[in-house]
Amino acid sequence: MNAKRISNHIKSIGTRGDGCSVVGSLQRPTSKSSQPQSRALKQPGLGESASRKRFSGSLSFGWASALLLGPLTVASAQEGLRPIRGPIVPSFWEENGIWAIPAIVGAALLLLILTILIWKFANRKKLLTPKQRYDQEVGEMETLLTEGHAEEVPARLSRVLREYIEASTGIRAPEQTTEEFLANAAEASENRIPPEAIEELGSFLALMDEAKYARRLLSPEEMQSLFDSANHFVETNEKQEAPR
Repeated sequence: MNAKRISNHIKSIGTRGDGCSVVGSLQRPTSKSSQPQSRALKQPGLGESASRKRFSGSLSFGWASALLLGPLTVASAQEGLRPIRGPIVPSFWEENGIWAIPAIVGAALLLLILTILIWKFANRKKLLTPKQRYDQEVGEMETLLTEGHAEEVPARLSRVLREYIEASTGIRAPEQTTEEFLANAAEASENRIPPEAIEELGSFLALMDEAKYARRLLSPEEMQSLFDSANHFVETNEKQEAPR
């Protein structure tokens, strides 16, 4: 009874989809599928040739994979690599900086010196002596007289003469009144201004103050007297300065 139950249970397992191996394992190896394998094992050299075929097939598959995947692998590796750079060439400043920078600084200084010299040479003609500046101003005032602008001449002539005295003698005439200037000029008359020139200057300044503060227009004779007094003072002072 128990044997019958076991047989039925085995048959039920054999009817399942995954139980055929169990049935096959319980039954004796008398099936037809097992006979060729046993024959192959019994025949000498048959298993070795089959293993060689499988090995050669695996080699063929490996070579094919290498041929197909090799270029892709090399290409991907080349894409990841940076291109080879050539030799690094040093820049101009790296090669020549030791002498180039001092040369540039020296050239800049030389250019600055040449510019200053050219400027001084170009303006050398403008550096007039006190007597030359006085004569130039007097010539312009004479032009004003001929054009009918006599009212501008007395104040300008006084300023020009004071500037000449300061430039030639060192007395700050433009900043002093007539009395202060005459007093300082008298003190310095022995070395700077001759006594006769101070007398001419006194008469000149007196007439100039009259025209300035009284707002009186000078006649042509008085205007000429101003010029004569100023010119005589300058000539006398230049004679005094000549031997020095």
